[in-house]
Amino acid sequence: MLRFFELPFQRARKVLDRVQLDCIQEVQVDCTWDLPTLGTFALYLGQMSNLQTLALCHIKMLRLQHLKKLYLDSPSFLRGRLDQMLRCLQTPLDKLSIWLCWQLTQSDLTHLFQCPNLRQLKSLRLYGANLTDFSPEPLRALLQAVAPTLQDLRLDNCGMVDSQVEAILPVLSCCHQLRDFTISENPLSMATVEKLLHHTAGLRSLERERYPVPLECYRTQETVDQERVALIQAELTGILRELGQPRTIHLDTKYFSSGDFCDVAFSWHGARDVPL
Repeated sequence: MLRFFELPFQRARKVLDRVQLDCIQEVQVDCTWDLPTLGTFALYLGQMSNLQTLALCHIKMLRLQHLKKLYLDSPSFLRGRLDQMLRCLQTPLDKLSIWLCWQLTQSDLTHLFQCPNLRQLKSLRLYGANLTDFSPEPLRALLQAVAPTLQDLRLDNCGMVDSQVEAILPVLSCCHQLRDFTISENPLSMATVEKLLHHTAGLRSLERERYPVPLECYRTQETVDQERVALIQAELTGILRELGQPRTIHLDTKYFSSGDFCDVAFSWHGARDVPL
């Protein structure tokens, strides 16, 4: 593994010139390199024929290929160019994680969901995507394509509303390999959270579920009524009892003024309710 953290490219280049590039499988870069420097670095990447994982943080522009796992942090360098990067992928990705992807445009997200090399994903993690005004069809089509392989799906803080979530429910219920599903920090109603519980009930491999505290629990945008949360908890516990499947779910809320998080967790194990 190669890891470059706040390192001038001249020093990184000395390392790159000394290692056997075709043996490198993982690279992590968190450096403020300019575009010409990144172009030079891309030449080294092109010689890493066995590269499987590339993590990029706070850089401006880079072209990728031959990857199995891709992690992007605050990808402002991809804004309006994501389709160019996706065209450089020569093999299907197993894992894709984009953090703070609200910087991507709606066109970027459409290209992302329609990329042929994402059709075998095992893990899709998006945090902070701006999906509020986005048609759910591209995401629905992607989930339908990856349903046989998908094990990890995280759509947190993506601005998803009730209608968008309802559009993906039928394909979500077909992701039978899914182990980890989180859709927290989205403005969803109690009715939609209930529908999510029903559509995920048949996913026997599911081990971790995280949903948003429903909108009905908020006094204002920044405060939650704990009495309402308790009532919602009791109602959802009743739904779990009706479904008859032992499971634990978590409800997340964010206090936007302070950035604090509050978890509510509960499970039903057939004979009794067990608060966590």
